[in-house]
Amino acid sequence: MGVLSDYFLATPDDLTTIEGDIPKKWPRCEAKGFGVVPFEQLGKRLKATAFEKGEPPAHGEEYEWVVMAVTETMVAALAALSDAGVKTHGAAMAKTEEVGWKEADGRAIVGELRELAKKAGKAKKRMYLWTST
Repeated sequence: MGVLSDYFLATPDDLTTIEGDIPKKWPRCEAKGFGVVPFEQLGKRLKATAFEKGEPPAHGEEYEWVVMAVTETMVAALAALSDAGVKTHGAAMAKTEEVGWKEADGRAIVGELRELAKKAGKAKKRMYLWTST
């Protein structure tokens, strides 16, 4: 089945309303398989720490699902990516062992993450990863 991974925008207060899955109305990027490890690898490529340290801001009773906060530096690095950067980093991420995608799929995910990161500042919301196996 793989790792379910959705990147989304919300306020910290919004996280208290999560009861398993995130609401469909929240801005999101569905990225099945592009979870913690690939995102951290992308962070290294962008010279940014991917996730905030510490206890997840939201999780299931037995951690069957977890929400992780994306760092502001990672959001800024994603939002600043040029089209050439999306192409280069997307192609590289597609080749990672954890995803093994076609180049076009890698470029698509990195492009969607860039657009979500751009919306974060405008919407005054944080970017998060919701993940579940």
